[in-house]
Amino acid sequence: MKRLFALFAMVIFISISFINCGEDEVTNPVTEPDEYDLSTVPATIGYPMGWDGIVANEAPVHTVSLDEFQIGKYEVTYALWTEVKTWAESNGYIFSNAGQQGGCYPQPCSTTGQHPVTYINWRDCIAWCNAYSDKEGLTPVYYTSSSKTEFYKDSSTGGDIGNDYVDWAGDGFRLPTEAEWEYAARYINGTSVSSGAEHSGCNLDPDIGDCAWYEDNTGSTTHPVGQLHENSLGAYDMSGNVWEWCWDQFDNYPSSFQDNPLGPDVNVSEPYIYRAHRGGGWYNSPAYCRSATRDFSGRGSASEEIYTGFRVARGGFAR
Repeated sequence: MKRLFALFAMVIFISISFINCGEDEVTNPVTEPDEYDLSTVPATIGYPMGWDGIVANEAPVHTVSLDEFQIGKYEVTYALWTEVKTWAESNGYIFSNAGQQGGCYPQPCSTTGQHPVTYINWRDCIAWCNAYSDKEGLTPVYYTSSSKTEFYKDSSTGGDIGNDYVDWAGDGFRLPTEAEWEYAARYINGTSVSSGAEHSGCNLDPDIGDCAWYEDNTGSTTHPVGQLHENSLGAYDMSGNVWEWCWDQFDNYPSSFQDNPLGPDVNVSEPYIYRAHRGGGWYNSPAYCRSATRDFSGRGSASEEIYTGFRVARGGFAR
């Protein structure tokens, strides 16, 4: 995350069309979710993904079409993570990291199981999505090879999995692609999207403090999921609280039209592969909680520690 703080020093001096960020966050009387709900994201024949004029890796803006899919209303909580992980470990799954309930600085934290899970790497998320699918009677979508004969169940092993290791038409849980994540964050009504220079839900609540846990309102800690205002899809915390892993290998955007993009093809033998995460976190300024902001980490690294979690997706890719 050091590059984020260095980048902030540059970005803060750039004049951008941010909304006013109030000091008084407004929390919803939302009960703690007792199951993982998903929102349906309608198909789009094309939305402008990315943003020009702020950070180079968010450009060029390019048109992306997506099939209908579902995305989690909440970041995966530590309670749900642990429930599924416990089941998975008795059914042949292995994880690199145990996970942690949220995070804070300085530690120790006064967090609960309803805080987002943190201290996990990208491979942990892949194995967990398969385990959650398996547990719920769905077909896991991630495999150990392009032949798709063996489900991915062990995040402790090295290496990576390629775009062709995935049953994209399957019914199981998975990580959203970057294109899906950004569309869900910016969605308004199926014909328009919100500004990539602002937080998710800005069309409903222009005050970032109503929608996102960020540096000015967190008290230097994560918060239980779903306490602030949702966006137009009914999804919470897509800006702030914790960064969220996505499927894609991190790379520069193409300039041409993209249909259901998966990110660049992955060379699974490459030792240094970086995966994208989105949304900003509890310790970040508004600049990093914008819907177009991108960042990355090594897919086997939990070095992001208390800063990165995830939400899941299902469906899409109805080719």
